[in-house]
Amino acid sequence: MVGSFSKTLLDELDYVLMDALTLPNGDGTWLAVYTHVDDEDAFMTRYMQFIEQLLTTEPIDIFGWPTFLPVPIARQYSQLWTRPRMQRIIDLARTKKIAIEINEVAHVRDESFITLAKRANLKFTFGTDSRNQNAAHFYYCCQMAQKCGLTEADMFVVKRK
Repeated sequence: MVGSFSKTLLDELDYVLMDALTLPNGDGTWLAVYTHVDDEDAFMTRYMQFIEQLLTTEPIDIFGWPTFLPVPIARQYSQLWTRPRMQRIIDLARTKKIAIEINEVAHVRDESFITLAKRANLKFTFGTDSRNQNAAHFYYCCQMAQKCGLTEADMFVVKRK
């Protein structure tokens, strides 16, 4: 995205939300994250590199779907999203003051990540990715907020220009 939009245009936005659901291939094409995964470790290495790139180089305010995993490896969530990997995302987000999305559709992320992010004083948003009548449903988000003790002070607030 860097260079895709002018600074003037970006300055007009209330916030920029970005996710890492497509990974760049070396040939200029993109790989959808929800695809088949042959090698979990190679995927996670590549995924983390891209997340680090996004969080350090893009002008984003909210990181969406922060620890999503493709269905073929989602059952290995606890093994693949290790504490050091989660902490790396949190540290980068804290450095750049990037809020973390709690996503209703993907149930991203669970309370361990949210609790770590809260301890790091990160801000949170709720997201649904829905474009229909379900857009107003935040059941999972509210459940996680309650479980993790999130308050209004923990929520991302748009800084109007």
